[in-house]
Amino acid sequence: MSKEEGFEIPFLNWFDEPIKNSINSVFKGLNASVESLDLFRRYHTAHSDTLRQEVQNIKLLGMSMPVKLTDIYNPARISTTIQRRLYTEEWIEASSAPLQGNKAKEKDLIDGDVFIENNLRTVVLGGPGAGKTTFLKYLSLCYIDKKTFEKSNLKKTKLPFFVYLPDLSKTEDSLFNFLANPIERKTDEHSRNFLDRLFKKGECVILLDSLDETKKTARSEALQKVRDFCNNYPHVKIVISCRTADYTENLESFHEVEISKLNKSSVHKIVKAWFTGEPQKSRDLCNIIDHDKAISSLTETPLLLSLLCIQFKHDLSLPKRKVELFKRCSEALLRDWDTTRGFRRDSTYELLTDQSKERLFETIAYCFTVDNLSFTFPKPRVLLLVSDFCAKLGLNENDALPIITEIDQHHGILEQFSQDHYCFSHTSFQEYFAARSITSKGLGLKIVQQKFDSEEWYPIIEFIVAMAEDPSEMIQFLTQKSNLAGLSNYPPMAKRTTWLYLLYRCMISGPFLPKNTRENAINHLIHSQIEIARIYGEGGVYPMSQLMEDGIRHPFYWTNKRPSLSNALKPFRQLTNEILKTVLPGYPEAVLRIIPNLDSELKTTNQLLKDALLINLITPLARTHPQEVCDILRNHAKERSANLINRIIEQTTTFIENSK
Repeated sequence: MSKEEGFEIPFLNWFDEPIKNSINSVFKGLNASVESLDLFRRYHTAHSDTLRQEVQNIKLLGMSMPVKLTDIYNPARISTTIQRRLYTEEWIEASSAPLQGNKAKEKDLIDGDVFIENNLRTVVLGGPGAGKTTFLKYLSLCYIDKKTFEKSNLKKTKLPFFVYLPDLSKTEDSLFNFLANPIERKTDEHSRNFLDRLFKKGECVILLDSLDETKKTARSEALQKVRDFCNNYPHVKIVISCRTADYTENLESFHEVEISKLNKSSVHKIVKAWFTGEPQKSRDLCNIIDHDKAISSLTETPLLLSLLCIQFKHDLSLPKRKVELFKRCSEALLRDWDTTRGFRRDSTYELLTDQSKERLFETIAYCFTVDNLSFTFPKPRVLLLVSDFCAKLGLNENDALPIITEIDQHHGILEQFSQDHYCFSHTSFQEYFAARSITSKGLGLKIVQQKFDSEEWYPIIEFIVAMAEDPSEMIQFLTQKSNLAGLSNYPPMAKRTTWLYLLYRCMISGPFLPKNTRENAINHLIHSQIEIARIYGEGGVYPMSQLMEDGIRHPFYWTNKRPSLSNALKPFRQLTNEILKTVLPGYPEAVLRIIPNLDSELKTTNQLLKDALLINLITPLARTHPQEVCDILRNHAKERSANLINRIIEQTTTFIENSK
């Protein structure tokens, strides 16, 4: 190992002065002829080399090879408020004062390494795949790698020990012996004295991972070993990780914190690591995540984000396979995540299979979605639903609470929101399971007809259309409602453009449609944009698509600007960017066929109107047909020789060329 790679030699050069000064005292009592500094290096190296191999790399679910932890990891943010411990009113009050919404939640967060630095004992909680183990590995790496340490918020260097708690629980060893035995086997008997003195001086940190994976019958004994160690070595820093729902112990001297959801920069860093050497794929996925609410909700934990990356690697159009994506994610949380790590949680209820749990999720999602859309569920009503479900399954109706508790502890799909409410861990799971229930009951068309004008229902409608055996009537209904023919005012155009956006989202969700229904919907989408151009043109406004780093924007020329213009442009821009991000199969070809015939389609002599329509129709195809888009736009610019048009076209074509 070179000096630059770790602490083997430079460890003593940058280690805190108190430890430097204590090296000889650590070995006080040993044979005076033994060189204490050499022993210190020997013991430290024997331990840190093994630890480095264990923590320096990470292999997320689905990765074919490990990557460096530092390449993929942004230090975790943690919350000092454990939401499920509060009653809902307390939580709402805590999260809304003095700030509102997300700002209040952000204020409650702190960098995880800052908290660990400032506190001696900590229990780190989080849901399945939230990054608890990775956080503890990151801390371990910080303490044995100089560069990582200097980039962190840690101030005082320590000798780290990373322990998988289930392994400790399977032995008769005390925690001290469990830590000391491997070093003694590699070196000599004096290493125990070395560790004892370092522990007494508080120069170590013990990172105990996966309390929740320790068998419940052995958990009390394992925690007693931790308590005994704390009593013997009161100055040693200790961090324990556990699933939030599974943490029922009372460790009196430990602070409790919860890992927060991944922020945007962390998500982008993980995506870039997944697609190393493929920057365009990385940008495309980040763009989808940033703009698709349902898919974005799956990026809150490293586990689900990894599943998202797997799906995108196989199919670059996530919205087309959203049903498959959510099916895969729910299966991963139900069984695959534990299985891939060689662990299976014991269940008290053999009749409660994974399939029956999914049926229960559907029941709860349907109840709190269709009657009155709500994303938090009162505990008494949930227990009543579970009790009724148990009766149908042949389980004891009085077991509703332990059953819902076990599901919460094992899977992280349906979880406790607060002391008096439950919720789905991600709102998109509720939408997915509600759509499954609606579809199985044959209520899809009815729901679409009732809820098409409610944007909060759009993700559910997309799932319904994608799941339906034949959603032709739903697509025909949305086509009819989004018809813009004959309109002349901006407000009704904006409303119908929003429904056109819903239609497009449903079409890219991968529905099973007859060929003529699909072609009619595509033609409707194109001709609706011709109608939009006509309505704008008649009002003296000509928005023109311009492709930029963050998508399509619409600089426009206007002769009669109206107050309602900006509200009308918003859904149009939303639709245009949706076409850019996820091109509907058959749509680009239909657009390219119609481009030569735009004059006959428009039936107008208004040249600006023709310019705007051509640019707006062709620009969203830039990602799938970059060369055709550039050729058509540049040929049009040559024919027009108009400064405004040429400027917009040149900026778009230059961006396309630079993105290749």
